[in-house]
Amino acid sequence: MKKRIGLFFIMILLAFMALPVYAISENGFYADDSVDLKKEIGATTFAAGNMINVSSKIDGMAFIAGNSVTVSSTQDHLFVAGNTVTLNGAYAKDIFAAGSSIVVSDTKVRDLFAAAGQVTVNSDVDRNAFLGGDKIVINSVIYGNLKVSCEELVFGEDAKVMGNLDYPDHIKEIPEGVVLGETKAYKSDDSIDVEVETKGILAATAIMRFIRKLCSMLLVGLLFLLLFKKFFINLEKEEQSAANFFKKFGIGFGVLFLLPIAAIILMITIIGLPISIISLLVYGILIYLSAIPTSYYLGKWIFKDKLPNEYLLYIVSIIILYVINRLPIIGGLTSFISLCVGLGFFVTAIINATKSSKEEKKK
Repeated sequence: MKKRIGLFFIMILLAFMALPVYAISENGFYADDSVDLKKEIGATTFAAGNMINVSSKIDGMAFIAGNSVTVSSTQDHLFVAGNTVTLNGAYAKDIFAAGSSIVVSDTKVRDLFAAAGQVTVNSDVDRNAFLGGDKIVINSVIYGNLKVSCEELVFGEDAKVMGNLDYPDHIKEIPEGVVLGETKAYKSDDSIDVEVETKGILAATAIMRFIRKLCSMLLVGLLFLLLFKKFFINLEKEEQSAANFFKKFGIGFGVLFLLPIAAIILMITIIGLPISIISLLVYGILIYLSAIPTSYYLGKWIFKDKLPNEYLLYIVSIIILYVINRLPIIGGLTSFISLCVGLGFFVTAIINATKSSKEEKKK
């Protein structure tokens, strides 16, 4: 179920990527229906769109998301998400990849983290590989340890694991001579308590899931910031005070609980059914995006003018909020507050836009 939720978030991200947008490139941020980066980039880079091709030399990290993504660039660390992800001639210390299909070929990487429907690794991995998906195919040498969570595991003729292999126990056969270290089969049934030796792969999976979701939120938020500048300009004009913060919380709290009830009532009537369905779709999207205005508002309030660049402000703020929201005990409370406040900002923006539109028509 959790895997499906993660893929659902990726689908939402890809839906945003598929929207027709104007070409935007500013300070290492690139967004368009088709993005092709070839020149050297002297900064950490963010690229989002439908068709993405990156072959640049990047002086920093690379965050890339799209429908069809091909990466052959050089960077410090690579974070990539897409429907189809092809890494062909890429170089990074660490690669974090998520999607429907991932193929890694002719790529130089220290540690590889990948989760997809199918992951195919045709390149050697200098250290460790942590892979998750329905089907995993290894056609190369893993010089460290290999940890997998999958339904099917296939080793090609040239496959070799120099370290240890951790794999689910429903995979009955590992070819002889492929693994030079130890092989450990862990219990794949989620309802059974895992043993001590499986803690490593569970921790790696949790870390990979955390990073994948954070990258998705970073990329969605940055794209939102690029496309809807006016929303953030109005957000900056908001009074930065506890009173305004809790005012938005109250508005969001009301919408969070009252809108579904109103939608259910509308469903009873044939005339109101389309409105009900549309409102619930918008409701779900705004809930997913709620952390964006909350983090930006809090960042502006806390950092004042210390972070004048709005993109850097968002990146720092969303990372801080995302980490706090996942802390034990207080994380649940801060997540709920963040959700309500974000909804409050969105609803306020919609109301103000409606009022402005009516005033313009009167003129």
